[in-house]
Amino acid sequence: MKHPNPSLRQRGFTLPEILAVIALIGILVSTIVTSFGTAETELAMASSKDTLLNDIPAALISYRAINGSLTGVTKTDVTNAGVSANGPFGDTWTLGTPAARTVSLSWVLTSAEDADAFGSDLATALGLASGSAVSSTSYDNDDDTLTVNYRIP
Repeated sequence: MKHPNPSLRQRGFTLPEILAVIALIGILVSTIVTSFGTAETELAMASSKDTLLNDIPAALISYRAINGSLTGVTKTDVTNAGVSANGPFGDTWTLGTPAARTVSLSWVLTSAEDADAFGSDLATALGLASGSAVSSTSYDNDDDTLTVNYRIP
């Protein structure tokens, strides 16, 4: 059946149809961006936990086995063993004054999107890890510093 007046046929989309499509695209984009941010934080957390629970203790154990104690161990010794000098956000960490079997690591987390949440969550996760060389952890909200203390047997 033909339209009685061909000049009145609709050509293109109406304004409500266009607005509905734009709204749907906006919802999809916001969902994807939120999911990406969450995945990035989870990946950074997993990478940080692996480094702090496995890589650094392995380097410290190796140093202690070769030198008899941790006295004198430096960040360079740890990074030469394959540990990254930077965390997942690019922030660097430092080693405190080591003793024969203990060493303290300080990591300023200023580059994380939400440093306080990330630092607190990481400190809690490290504190809950059983059977690790981590003897204690703390996070200072005022200066965004995660402190991890290791005791190497």
